[in-house]
Amino acid sequence: MNYNNDNFKMSDKKSDFVVFKIIYPLIGLLIVILNPLSIFVIALLVSLPFYFIIFKSDIGKRTFLFLTGGLYVLFLLMYSVSPKIQYFEFKFSHNNWIEVDGRITDFSIDWKSGKNRKSIADIKYQFKSNDHTYEREETGAVVHYTNSIFWDSEKDKMRSNAILENDVKDYINEKNYKILYHPKTRKSKIMMPLNMFLFSNSGGFNIIFTTSKIFLIPLLLMFIIFGNTSKRK
Repeated sequence: MNYNNDNFKMSDKKSDFVVFKIIYPLIGLLIVILNPLSIFVIALLVSLPFYFIIFKSDIGKRTFLFLTGGLYVLFLLMYSVSPKIQYFEFKFSHNNWIEVDGRITDFSIDWKSGKNRKSIADIKYQFKSNDHTYEREETGAVVHYTNSIFWDSEKDKMRSNAILENDVKDYINEKNYKILYHPKTRKSKIMMPLNMFLFSNSGGFNIIFTTSKIFLIPLLLMFIIFGNTSKRK
């Protein structure tokens, strides 16, 4: 009996080692690499006061990592739904880039199928720097997610494209965009729009919203089935 318990404890320790020492760190590292490093730095700086001042020695390293990870995910979500925060983060992390005056010359709307189904706007723009005029095009400068679960009908695609087209027209009329330029590399970037919050443009919100619907639909079906069963009784 003790032999079985010892084997169970050893296997439990091995699984903990694999999960907490290998899998979680690799997933976390991948997420940090694919997203702005400044968001992780902010989450780490916010977590440190909890570790050293509030909790002191009462909080373990694992709890600290979960706290940092939770704050990081929260800040990533805020970053995802806020074009204005994305703009300021880019300015902060790319301080060699400068704002330049320019205008939108044309744009086109298209539907992108696949895993991330969405409408995208390709923006053509023009700007001046050092008495030289540049013409550039940015693919997927603005997007619109439909937040559908499995598929989108042709009607859904047309409606999504129409919504994005109207939004882009409003952004252009309101000058709701910024053009940034790097003088040495001559690279440029247009950031549109600059709203404080915009959920239709957020990939993170799209993942959370569609995942919630996937879990809610079976629960709703179970509620309907069991509700009808109880009524019959």
